[in-house]
Amino acid sequence: MSAEVREAALRLLEYQDRSIKELRDRLLKKEYPGEEVEQVILSLSDCGLLDDRRYAEMFVRSKLSSGKGRVYISNKLREKGISSEISECVMTEIFEEHDEKALCLKKALAVCGLSGRFEVSEDGELVPVIDFFDERAEETEANDTIGYFEPKDEHLRSDRQACRAYREKAKAKLTRRLISAGFSTGMVFDAVKKIEQL
Repeated sequence: MSAEVREAALRLLEYQDRSIKELRDRLLKKEYPGEEVEQVILSLSDCGLLDDRRYAEMFVRSKLSSGKGRVYISNKLREKGISSEISECVMTEIFEEHDEKALCLKKALAVCGLSGRFEVSEDGELVPVIDFFDERAEETEANDTIGYFEPKDEHLRSDRQACRAYREKAKAKLTRRLISAGFSTGMVFDAVKKIEQL
């Protein structure tokens, strides 16, 4: 086994954890011989420096904390060469710890700029943050009570057709953002409906 290939692999792993496929691709891109690359990968796997399961766990937790959903995460793991067996096992374990519907709803609140005003209860409902409303009760203007999907412009609100068009456009934008974050369409539609009812 080439010491040069091993050193290159260790430098890549020192910078960030990688899947076996990512490390293999990076080393082959540097034009190291395939046989030596495979020997280094086997050696690093044997000593625990390269582990697709550990990588998948860190990746899933990271993406969940940044508001990504199951579909998005699953697709990214596949791109990174994580086997479907490891991917499903890790995702099942981690998603059991988290309620994906609540994550979708939290992401929807964040996108709408409402995460400081509402939080998601244990039963998955939106509840006002009491301190926020108590502190701002005297300062509240009429526009603060308008729902997220309602236009702030009084002229638009008085025109039913313009108001309906504004509402549909806002709902479509939120829906696209949540779906692109990898949440299932059913969860997304439920979250949008709950935001609409605020």
